[in-house]
Amino acid sequence: RQTGAEGSLRQGSSAGPYILTWSDQADMGWRFVSLSSEESVFGPLRTIRNLAISVALVVLLASFGFALAAAVRLGRHMTHQEQVRSYLRNDSLDSPGPHPDRLFGGSGPWTACLVKIDAYRRLCQKSGETQARQQADRLGELAGRIFGKAAVCRVEDHVFLVLDRPGPAGKGLDGLKEAFAQDNGPGLSVFRHPGLVGSAELPQAWQRLSQANLASFCLPAGQIHEVSLSAPAPVGEFDIDQLDLSRYESALRLDNGQEAGRVLELLLDKVTQSANPEIFRYLVSTLSYRTLRVLGNDADLLLAGGAEGLRRELSAAENLDDLRQSIAPVLVAIGNRSELHNGQRQRETVRRIKELVETSLADRSLGTAGLARSVGLSAHYVRDIFKQVEGQSLSTW
Repeated sequence: RQTGAEGSLRQGSSAGPYILTWSDQADMGWRFVSLSSEESVFGPLRTIRNLAISVALVVLLASFGFALAAAVRLGRHMTHQEQVRSYLRNDSLDSPGPHPDRLFGGSGPWTACLVKIDAYRRLCQKSGETQARQQADRLGELAGRIFGKAAVCRVEDHVFLVLDRPGPAGKGLDGLKEAFAQDNGPGLSVFRHPGLVGSAELPQAWQRLSQANLASFCLPAGQIHEVSLSAPAPVGEFDIDQLDLSRYESALRLDNGQEAGRVLELLLDKVTQSANPEIFRYLVSTLSYRTLRVLGNDADLLLAGGAEGLRRELSAAENLDDLRQSIAPVLVAIGNRSELHNGQRQRETVRRIKELVETSLADRSLGTAGLARSVGLSAHYVRDIFKQVEGQSLSTW
């Protein structure tokens, strides 16, 4: 009774809804009809849909649970790190917070070490602060696996307190340095307190390690340094006038890189004798200003990174080796500066000769001798520099 060549209906019944479909075959005079229960058609799809919804809800709840647990662990870890830093600064067993034995997982004794990433400022400049922090995070994870999480505290972005149990000297530290150096990672410097300390003595030990780190600008990077038990010698007053950079500046003006390097080494010896990190920073900033003042506009021509690149390199210098590495390209470049200036003068002379030729083409007496007299040079020299600059002889041009 249904009109149309094909169609479908949903019919209700006591046994449940049914799906009725039909399709006419006019050439045969037949109408084909199918009758199926709705459950047999859509039941599997509903089952799959309900199962997918259930799985999605389970995954969502599990993800929320894992995220909440991770947040709680991170919060506890950060709280623990802050409590350790506070204890190291306050140097008091009566300070609020957990007892030191709980903070460090025992009363000791340990060998206290300061571990830091070398050239961290330069790493931040070249790779960005995000990648530099990732390196510091990796160092913390590696140290936690080797020494135990309770024995490692991140005091600064790239500086860690590591507590090593008594045993073969440096075995764990060597393993940490080797593991961190994989994948071309930055180097590590370590300052190790020679005596065994308990939790109560850690603030004094950390203070001594921090003082050694501040004076580390005159020590080679990437090594394990033993810190003396005796108190460091007080830093006395240093006469800034001893750092006279006039001879260094004069050597640069004369394009004498060898003399400039010799004078620089004398200045670095005086800074090392002062053992004062503030004097080191003063020398770095003064070298940056004086060097760029002498080079002037030539800095962008002579140095790969230009004037701004040299400023960045020097600002990232953390020790004497970094400073030497930053200044070395300057000492090499000033030897090439006279050649650069000669080349500029030659190009300017050739430009003037070409202008004279172009404005005097109607002059039949125009020749190399006349052009040479116009620029105040000999004809032979004019021919030489023109061919050197242009790659072809004057007459051919």
